[in-house]
Amino acid sequence: MLDRTNLLIIALLSNQVDSAADDCTFGVSLQTNKTNPSSLEDVIHDNSRNALHTTSNLCRVTLDSSWNFVEVCAGVGPSSVVRLQSLGAYLSPVGFDWLGTSQNGLETGCRSSALRFTSGVSFRLNVLSGELSSPDRQAGWSSFSISNAMKFYSDFFSGYSSVGLRNYQTVRFENIQANPTNENYNAAEHTYSCKNGENYFFSFSAGVLPFTKTRLALDGLDKVFFAQRMSSNINGLTTISRSVLVPCKRNVQIVLYNGQIVTGSNATLIHFMAFPYERNNGQSASWAAYKKSNSTNQQYLSFETWDIMQNVLAVDNSKILISVSGHYYVYVSIGTSPNKISSVSLRVNGNIIFRLERLSTNIDGIDVLGHGIMIFLKQNDAVQVAVENQSVICSEEFGYQTSFFGMLINE
Repeated sequence: MLDRTNLLIIALLSNQVDSAADDCTFGVSLQTNKTNPSSLEDVIHDNSRNALHTTSNLCRVTLDSSWNFVEVCAGVGPSSVVRLQSLGAYLSPVGFDWLGTSQNGLETGCRSSALRFTSGVSFRLNVLSGELSSPDRQAGWSSFSISNAMKFYSDFFSGYSSVGLRNYQTVRFENIQANPTNENYNAAEHTYSCKNGENYFFSFSAGVLPFTKTRLALDGLDKVFFAQRMSSNINGLTTISRSVLVPCKRNVQIVLYNGQIVTGSNATLIHFMAFPYERNNGQSASWAAYKKSNSTNQQYLSFETWDIMQNVLAVDNSKILISVSGHYYVYVSIGTSPNKISSVSLRVNGNIIFRLERLSTNIDGIDVLGHGIMIFLKQNDAVQVAVENQSVICSEEFGYQTSFFGMLINE
């Protein structure tokens, strides 16, 4: 059982090899006890080598130093707010803000970033204000080591911007956490160059002011991918975020197409990370699918565009069959339908892993919601995105708001 105001993960790094743990790879959802909404329970989806001790929330890591991908996800109730913020590790904090109260239903959202674990570090995730609402696993968090798992780790980039922007312009990431040794990131032109490997993972985020329509894009590829808040009637600061797995041989950049972005209460919401996806040991396995049209009257989302298909099998453009058992990071994003419920769930063999949804019916724009999780998948597992509540899920060829991808991190 977790204290909802003080969710704690401690990562201890040692020079001695511990056969029970290595790089703090785990995926956890939080589920509210409906008879006691202040109580949250762990639902463990992945716990590599039992590294995360759930009774103490203690994760032992045997690496001297590791850059870890970390994602935090929140559910926010009607007329409620929530602020999540990590403490510890470098660069801290990782925050997620939803400070609007105009919604009349449950809202969900996630934010990912990179943290560096070094000897003796602790990583704490606090609910600074408000409370999490997670009746169906809307809230949770995940972690995996980029340093330990990725072959071209030297190409990993992570940076923040401390400057808010408005209207059309390229985002500058002047506060660089991890700078590739082979000069992938050009600070003068604010571009990241894809130099090694074929498939790249990108993640970017920002804070959005109240009543402000905003589109933030990964630009420079054949497709443009949006993180967006196109609603005009949310009365508080919120967080937009997007992750993408896509082939890349070009220079890419993060571009503010319209609106205004801000750094948020903890000054780290404007963030960008990138690395080539290719495993350091063993074969890689991944998929990436994107929708270019709205989805109506579907039980499971189907995708017209499959950019990556690597050691997995796609069935009916909607279902992935796993060929290689292991620890996967799986991500889903959707475009919401204005003034309507938009709800999907990630399912494995028909079982719900998490829900990604907007249950408000009074928000007037197409927003992008995203949610990822680390999960252990076995050979022949079937992974799909189910449409809940007869929702209309929005997506366009310009923006590809709705997506579904996964990548094997380790076996």
